[in-house]
Amino acid sequence: MVNKMLSAGEMLPDKELLSVEEMDSAEEMPSDQEMDSAEEMPSKNVKCLWGYSERPWPALAAAALGAMLLLGGCGQRTSYLLKIYDAGARTEMLVYEGTSLADSLADAGIEVSEKDEISYSVDTSVTEDMDIDIARYARVTITNDKDVQEVELTGGKVQDALDEAGVTLKDHDYLNVDEDEWLYDGEEIVVTHRVEVTLTVDGETKTELTEAKTVRAFLKEQGVKVGKLDRMNYAKKKKLKEGMEIVIQRVEEKEEKETQTVAFSSTTENNSSMAKGKTQVKTAGVNGEKEITYKVTYVDGVEESREIVSEVVTKEPVTEVIYVGTYVAPSKSGSGGSGSGGGKTVVSKEYYDDCDGSGHGVCVITYSDGSVVYQDY
Repeated sequence: MVNKMLSAGEMLPDKELLSVEEMDSAEEMPSDQEMDSAEEMPSKNVKCLWGYSERPWPALAAAALGAMLLLGGCGQRTSYLLKIYDAGARTEMLVYEGTSLADSLADAGIEVSEKDEISYSVDTSVTEDMDIDIARYARVTITNDKDVQEVELTGGKVQDALDEAGVTLKDHDYLNVDEDEWLYDGEEIVVTHRVEVTLTVDGETKTELTEAKTVRAFLKEQGVKVGKLDRMNYAKKKKLKEGMEIVIQRVEEKEEKETQTVAFSSTTENNSSMAKGKTQVKTAGVNGEKEITYKVTYVDGVEESREIVSEVVTKEPVTEVIYVGTYVAPSKSGSGGSGSGGGKTVVSKEYYDDCDGSGHGVCVITYSDGSVVYQDY
């Protein structure tokens, strides 16, 4: 910042230049004699020929004096240019020879404390053009997470205070003030740490800068809720670190039912009326049904596993029954007939229809002498 100043060779701006009539009618304008005895004037600004001032009367007086000098009306006293450098701000002003530096600073509205450092003593009288450097004393507080330090510097900037406190900013850290700003007494510097974190959840991956300290705080900041069954690669209490990649898998458990066939079983029954080795279905088998309930686990929408919870038979199967023939025909002995020859008579006849599946039947004839004859029919 540079305060407004005029050098001896510059004209006052039109809005500040006074006409001869205005100068003649300026009742409060100092006379030549008053200027010669400036120490008796009520305002010390009379010692500053011109420069920047926010007070209206001194500005008017400075403008008038400047105009008088430019018009050749007042050249009896020597003036010098002061350049004041104060924490990045520059003020330039013309003052009379012999004016103390303290008065000049007061005229410029610049206050200097006992702890500030200045390149000249404030008791110095101005006898030449001067460059004046003011280094401001500052006691500042630096808050770095839970670490709070106080440092004292004179003529320093914010970065100087950080260096003094041993605080190093990381890539994504930032301050509440600019690092190149000049310090002032009582200033508070706050370091805010951020880390870059990658989050993968619900089919989306994004990278964020965050001030959060833990995984839990980061997820809350991002508006991400984690269910009881969901899986994470970090515990919620885990402290965030630069470059951390957090992955959340959505887990869902569903109950699903399925109907399956219950195969019928088979059994056999012996049948002496059937020739040995022959079979016949007595009762046809019928399959049954059962309902199975599963607990199915899905991870990010993909089935991971299924577990049987229960099985209930809803339709009982019918067991198949098969006849198995056991009959064995006796061997034939002699030739016989149906007559009475030989003194034997027919005791009984038994007919077996198609017992061997050939389409022919067998007649078993038993005689009184115990002999048996088989006849096909």
